[in-house]
Amino acid sequence: MTAKISQAGDHKTTTSGVVVSVSGKQTRKVEVVRRVKLPIYGKYISRRSYFMVHDEDEASKVGDVVLFQETAPISKRKTARIISIREEK
Repeated sequence: MTAKISQAGDHKTTTSGVVVSVSGKQTRKVEVVRRVKLPIYGKYISRRSYFMVHDEDEASKVGDVVLFQETAPISKRKTARIISIREEK
């Protein structure tokens, strides 16, 4: 579910992931799953990363696939903002 999209002149990383938790007002916990190949065995395994993301409109729910972009720090742990909701649950 990872997608890195770069616009001309825009150096902010854009990633997609699944909302796994609603953590307070305007904050969502988003899980990003990536597949990594083990160098020795050639087997692919899943690695997960979690991001605290700002949701200005409070439109996303648990299970939604969202597209988010890094921004200047919003709080201690939030450095990303939701751009759009790709799939609703």
